[in-house]
Amino acid sequence: MIALIHAQIVQLRTLRSTYLVAGALVALVALITGVTMSEAGGADLHTENQLREPLVASAGIMVAVVMAIFAATRVAGEYRHATIAQRVLAAPQRPRFVGATLLTHAALAALVTAAAFTAGVLIAAPMLASKDLSTGLAGAELAQVGAAVVLAGTTFALLGASVGFLTRSQAPAVVIVFAVFFAEKLFGPVLGPASDYLPYALLNSLLELDGPLSVGVAAIVLTTTAAVLSCLAAFLAARRDVI
Repeated sequence: MIALIHAQIVQLRTLRSTYLVAGALVALVALITGVTMSEAGGADLHTENQLREPLVASAGIMVAVVMAIFAATRVAGEYRHATIAQRVLAAPQRPRFVGATLLTHAALAALVTAAAFTAGVLIAAPMLASKDLSTGLAGAELAQVGAAVVLAGTTFALLGASVGFLTRSQAPAVVIVFAVFFAEKLFGPVLGPASDYLPYALLNSLLELDGPLSVGVAAIVLTTTAAVLSCLAAFLAARRDVI
């Protein structure tokens, strides 16, 4: 398993898109935070919750969705370019190969999300301090919110990578990642309370962005959803033809 994870790390490390996506996300979160905090103190941006929301949303939601798309396209790209055949020949136990791929993308998403959130906090803190304002994030609360943001990126990367294995095509994988959001908005009123347990609703609850569930419940359900979809991807990968 260690060798398989190392192989996945080497693959990601040698791709320019890995550095481009990671760097762009951190820079974008830093830019959004800087621009938003420069307007802090206005009528709609002065309370702790109002100041915290753009930081958590940019690092939590935006990074999570992009990392999900990145994972989905990277995994599905293996099928598109037929490189999956060589990888499976090198690792005949397909569930272990799938597991290594999922773990690697989850770890990458955790690192990128943590870096983006840290960058946002480091930019927001001095800017708000100069205006005698604060997000209220410090100590244990900062660690809790940071953990929630990292969990959001990690679970969504797992969901994206799993979708890549299930669809085995880049375009449908990306469409599914985006379609789930619009489907939640469209069918949410029809589903009623059940819509609270859909991925994007869980993401809002996890990040305390007007979500209907508690942080703990959202974390458990979202982690369970990612685990179930990961197991399904491993199960089907072991029983379907590679190409």
